[in-house]
Amino acid sequence: MDDGFSPHPPPYDYPEVMPMEEKKVILQDLPTSVRGFCYHDCDGEEFVILNSRLTREQNMTTYDHERKHLLRGDIYEPNYNEYGGDEK
Repeated sequence: MDDGFSPHPPPYDYPEVMPMEEKKVILQDLPTSVRGFCYHDCDGEEFVILNSRLTREQNMTTYDHERKHLLRGDIYEPNYNEYGGDEK
């Protein structure tokens, strides 16, 4: 499946964890179908996980998208489903 995202050639120029605004961003090898996601730990610290296989431009777009989720508080809504409908 071609999702329009190509892997970023090594070496990847991001550190493993980098601060962006007040959020921590973690770069992780993920399937190319997963651009990124956000979550919070048990202490309430918020993180954005970005796919290290994608380009910087793709990750910046994903970061902006995930940041909006954080600003809206979506990660604190137990019934939030970005794609709508029920996942069973």
